[in-house]
Amino acid sequence: MCAYLRAGRLADARDVFDRMPARDAASYSALISGHARLAGGSGSATAASAELLGRMRLADGLLPTEYTFVGLLTACARRGNPRLGTQVHALAAKSGHASSLLVANALLGMYVKCGRFGDAMRAFDGMDHRDVSSWNAVLAGLVELGRHEEAFELFGEMRASGDVCADRFTLSALLTTAGQGFGQPQGEAVHALSLKSGLETDLSVGNALIGGSTRSMGPLLRMW
Repeated sequence: MCAYLRAGRLADARDVFDRMPARDAASYSALISGHARLAGGSGSATAASAELLGRMRLADGLLPTEYTFVGLLTACARRGNPRLGTQVHALAAKSGHASSLLVANALLGMYVKCGRFGDAMRAFDGMDHRDVSSWNAVLAGLVELGRHEEAFELFGEMRASGDVCADRFTLSALLTTAGQGFGQPQGEAVHALSLKSGLETDLSVGNALIGGSTRSMGPLLRMW
């Protein structure tokens, strides 16, 4: 089954799954993640994922793992289905998996991509531990909403926490928001950070800089 999933052959993977004499939580989680990844934004991804979750719990008496929840939330995010995502969140909390960093980050991504930024912030504020992916998810949401000042304030909090270092996704998001007119000094500061961290040659960072507004970041573009 996993070989078919790696090859992108979802229908064949499902056929093998259905013919398995016994299934465990890992096989369910793999197929749910496969639907999220391979079915893309189609409604079939969330429908199949929900059906598999029900079958996992009721037919086979298995408990979802953190990987099950990540697959389910990814499917909800890609489809833009916050209703099912909220139900999955409740189930994850009830089962004790919502505190897992993997699940918490998937929750953040789901809420941001579904346009539920308030819910994303509540989930973010309730996290006991955050990694760079946690910060990046909220940062991306702020950039998408055009809340440029808050994006840089959040970045300041991220640096002050001392727990994580900015990566290429962090810098790309900040350069994007600076390029949308928030301010040249901020863009120059991010550019300096990219040089210091050795990320100035990363393609996504370079594209974010080049794609910036020449009006607000002209001097910065010339430095590049």
